[in-house]
Amino acid sequence: MTGTSDLPFESSLWPAYYLFGCTVRSNFPFGIDLPLSEGEPDLTLSFHPGTPSGLRAGVEPIYASELENEEGVALARLYKHHDGYLLRMAAIADFAIADKCLRCFPSTDNISSVETLLFQAAMSFWLETTGRPVLHASCIAAADRAAAFLAFSGSGKSTLAAAFLKDGYRLISDDSLPVEISEEEVLAWPCHPRMKMAPEQARLFLGDVDHLPPADGLSNKIGVPVRETWSGSFGTSARRLACCYLPEHRPDQRDVVIEPVRGAAAVIELVRHSLVPRLTAGAGMQRERFHLLQRIATRLVVCRLTYPSGIDSLQAVREAVMIHLESLP
Repeated sequence: MTGTSDLPFESSLWPAYYLFGCTVRSNFPFGIDLPLSEGEPDLTLSFHPGTPSGLRAGVEPIYASELENEEGVALARLYKHHDGYLLRMAAIADFAIADKCLRCFPSTDNISSVETLLFQAAMSFWLETTGRPVLHASCIAAADRAAAFLAFSGSGKSTLAAAFLKDGYRLISDDSLPVEISEEEVLAWPCHPRMKMAPEQARLFLGDVDHLPPADGLSNKIGVPVRETWSGSFGTSARRLACCYLPEHRPDQRDVVIEPVRGAAAVIELVRHSLVPRLTAGAGMQRERFHLLQRIATRLVVCRLTYPSGIDSLQAVREAVMIHLESLP
């Protein structure tokens, strides 16, 4: 279904990009200014606009989301198919996912929405099949190490990362954070150089944001190019992930508090804040993946980070996090 023989013959002439820690050769019309890459591709991503996928799904999906569209069709369905998987995102795109090949068949003209689901679902699932879990996190680089903020959408993780970037730190991830074990360390790989922020939050840092385009057609967020906006920057090398923070702003709290989360509780938080846990469970990867996250939890620190609500508290949060990071081995 998705072997390299199915790719257009000109695919070897497509540009190669750095994306999610990988070299991706692709003809996809990315809305993000991605860094170019060199060498043999880890993944070939082909984009087939205006072409029905023609991919026949299995009788029953191995996963179907609880959320449905107006016709009662699950918004996300995953099928096992020959040498790979078929991920159907209702009214958005079909993604055929195999070992080193991913094919995208859009079913909408809103390519930014296709791109969002390509990153958040299709590529994240592909990374999971290669043994690299993807956390739902914003992540920044501080010297030779990384700090990640694990949180669900709308919890302020992008705002935290923006506070660091505005002070000159480097972005690793805004939403999807691939991680892997290298010897005794956990490595955090950069995803792409754009942040998605609610307009009211972006205005607090940038002022006028009316010139910035919507991030996609799936939310009210805008796309904020990193290197064009702040003194922070985006790199393409991995950093040692020293700590995963679980941020929570509380209106009745006056100080920044960092408390360790240990043992099984730390592993559960990594599972909870994974990006595509239901897809991986549907694919039968749950047990192996849980053991991998256990190993990851033993090689880094997980902490609960609570702090006062409001933009004025972010400087104190940044200072407390940096002091805490410097105290870690």
